[in-house]
Amino acid sequence: MKVLFLITRGDEIGGAQTHVRDVMLGLRDKYNIECILATGSVGKFTDEMQQNGIKIFHIKSMKREICLNDFNAFLELRKLVKKIKPDIISCHSSKAGVLGRLATIGLSIKKVFTAHGWAFTEGIPERKAKFYKNIELILSYLTDAIINVSQYDRQLALSNNIKSKHYVIHNCIPDNIQIKREVFRDKNEIPIRFVMVARFCEQKDHETLIKAFSNISPNKWHLSLLGGGDSTEIEKLVSKLNLDSNIDFIGEVSNVQDYLNKANVFMLISNYEGFPISIIEAMKTGLPVIASDVGGVCEAVIDEQNGYLIPRKDIAALQTRLKNLIENPDLLIKFGQESREMYERNFTLNNMVDSYHQVFAEVNK
Repeated sequence: MKVLFLITRGDEIGGAQTHVRDVMLGLRDKYNIECILATGSVGKFTDEMQQNGIKIFHIKSMKREICLNDFNAFLELRKLVKKIKPDIISCHSSKAGVLGRLATIGLSIKKVFTAHGWAFTEGIPERKAKFYKNIELILSYLTDAIINVSQYDRQLALSNNIKSKHYVIHNCIPDNIQIKREVFRDKNEIPIRFVMVARFCEQKDHETLIKAFSNISPNKWHLSLLGGGDSTEIEKLVSKLNLDSNIDFIGEVSNVQDYLNKANVFMLISNYEGFPISIIEAMKTGLPVIASDVGGVCEAVIDEQNGYLIPRKDIAALQTRLKNLIENPDLLIKFGQESREMYERNFTLNNMVDSYHQVFAEVNK
């Protein structure tokens, strides 16, 4: 079997790129499937995949934004699929999902789209959500299978009449670290070290996070913010609230695991999500998780079991939960251990690779 994986951005390594990497390498190594990658840009992700022996094709006209180049990207991609003749095209991200399915019309290539969070989910601006929902309604008739990364996304698609055969495959990651007892931090450690790994963009809600911390005694906590994007406005807010000594802006780093190992609590405060890999990485490390109750987050974070779920944009609720963890350090141990156990039960890489193989085998009959 030959599978062409299509993703818009190859210049960065985010959640979708990590997902594609792990699926491709897992299918190749475990099932001897020929996996090929096509991207709209090149850089960190494509470099890593080349180092792992994956053949790369660059669709130069494919950009994340809707633009005049889209027709050229369609032509480039159609030419490519006619040349390499994959059995399946596996599309990841909204733009790749559109172009990949259109470019293979009339060809004997099975079309599988993985929705890493629908572009019409709650929290997306209304006009944008309506536009993408209408596109997906049309494209679903061209799709052999849709893989949702959460039950939430599957139900959202079905409730919006997105027709296709739907599967749910949660994001999973390899267990490539050795968990040591010190990861479950000393409950008496002060200050409590919080970490959030998230790009500075409209999807993530750093503002709510910062405001929630503003009325908590500054000698009891420290927050590290990891991720790329424009952090200017959030840095201004931090200065305005006199929190500069409590909050570090780390930027985009390649050694996220080092920061997770040193943290006591992981946070992901967002306006919308699919099923965030960053939360699974935190659970793998044995960290309690405080996250916004959006998208499929509740399928990984069980409120008061391995962390806390916070209503979207609810500063007061988040502040209450932060204080509760700081004042009850026994919960750090309890929640952290449960996170690790839940990861081992549900989110190891083999589960995801086997599920993808099953879907591809079914559509390629």
